[in-house]
Amino acid sequence: MGEGVLADLPRKRLDYGARLRVPPTTGEVQGHRHKLGNYEIPIRCRGPLTVKSCTPDLAGLVGKAAGQALQHGVEKFLEDKAGGAGKAIKKLLEF
Repeated sequence: MGEGVLADLPRKRLDYGARLRVPPTTGEVQGHRHKLGNYEIPIRCRGPLTVKSCTPDLAGLVGKAAGQALQHGVEKFLEDKAGGAGKAIKKLLEF
């Protein structure tokens, strides 16, 4: 998936965003199964057409990681502190 201007030929520039999807899988380390994958890496391509200028979008990665950490923290708080009410709130918030 992508978005933006793939190539601005008159200006000889590109400005394009894409997402590299890593499919879900599992792995085993020292007898413990772990969920792996099931995430996306945002990629930004911008600059002159003559330069290879596609790099991971670190701001996008950090933002997504922070959002997931916050969601996990809220879920844990609701489970630990709110008991049955936490489950109802979680269901309302759809996570």
